[in-house]
Amino acid sequence: MCPALMTQENLDPWINFFIAILNRPMPAELTTPTNNHEDITERDKHPLWKMKGMAAHILFRVFSKYGNARFVEEADKPFNEMFNSRYAIPALEAILTCFFARTSQFIGSKCLSYSIKFVQQSSKIDLTM
Repeated sequence: MCPALMTQENLDPWINFFIAILNRPMPAELTTPTNNHEDITERDKHPLWKMKGMAAHILFRVFSKYGNARFVEEADKPFNEMFNSRYAIPALEAILTCFFARTSQFIGSKCLSYSIKFVQQSSKIDLTM
């Protein structure tokens, strides 16, 4: 990660931005449940679902690299501690909101996929367990 982003004051707006994207409500025409393959493909291409998918992807990548102290390099331990204490729980809450919404509404494939991956990674550490 860029060293400039490894400080709380620089990272905070970005993480909060990605969390806000995941928490943003979607229009009804993009969330009504469907099993039609063409509708699913069309919705996955919609910019709003792409945006949520990218936000989930970025949060997953940052969490998988810096969230688990066992896999963090020694030089990045302070960032790991700051990330976990400040962002791990809010990010997990946003991810779980998307994940559990799947029971009653359509969730974009990429957003759902990275939500599952994030939950899988977060189950490996005590803080988010």
